[in-house]
Amino acid sequence: MAEVYYKKCFAANIDSVDEFTDSHFDACLRYSQMKVATKEYTTAIKYGTAAYDEARKKNNKLFIANSSEQLYKIFVATQQKDSSLKYLQIYYTYTDSIKRASAENDVISSSILLHIDQQEQIARDQEVKLKHQHNIQYSAIAVGILTLLLLFFIFSNSIIVNARTIELIGTIALLLVFEFINLFIHPYLGHWLHESPILMLLALVCIAAIIVPLHHKLEHYIKEKLVAKNNKIRLANAKKTIKELEHQ
Repeated sequence: MAEVYYKKCFAANIDSVDEFTDSHFDACLRYSQMKVATKEYTTAIKYGTAAYDEARKKNNKLFIANSSEQLYKIFVATQQKDSSLKYLQIYYTYTDSIKRASAENDVISSSILLHIDQQEQIARDQEVKLKHQHNIQYSAIAVGILTLLLLFFIFSNSIIVNARTIELIGTIALLLVFEFINLFIHPYLGHWLHESPILMLLALVCIAAIIVPLHHKLEHYIKEKLVAKNNKIRLANAKKTIKELEHQ
């Protein structure tokens, strides 16, 4: 069975210089090894040499090393000292070359992996730094909005201003609050929804459906209350002024 298989491989051989096409080379090498096992050294040398010649033709170092090792073993078994030394030298030359190339590849691979790790670490550090900057900015915005709201309520209850001014400042303050909420939750939505445009749109529509009516109600309520309080202050100040004039 093995004989038939190998003969079919030899008959189907295509004269190729592709260094990655190893079916014929492998068949020659294995057939040579099989013949050594049965002590048919002449045939073993023939196919071992065929494997070696093909390896040379393809300039494949691993093939050359394997086939020269096979020929070395054959010539040792047949006590052909000169030939065995020749192929032993070839074997060592190419195995050393393969080891050096492997070592160089390992060094290059290690350097590449180290460079990749460094770049990934730099990217992670930049991401952490950017996130920290964003957190600082969010905190600053939140503090600014709270300060603005606080000042707005203080001034609206202590300073006489016209209703139009209160409405304008109140509208700006509420817009800042709700836009800050939208700005703050947007990155989390992107993360949770994997930046899917459709899902993001639906989520923002749902949020807007809640926030917009709430914004209008709060805007109307705050304006009405603050204007009323401011009018009371204006009225109280007017009465106080009238009394002062009457006592003069």
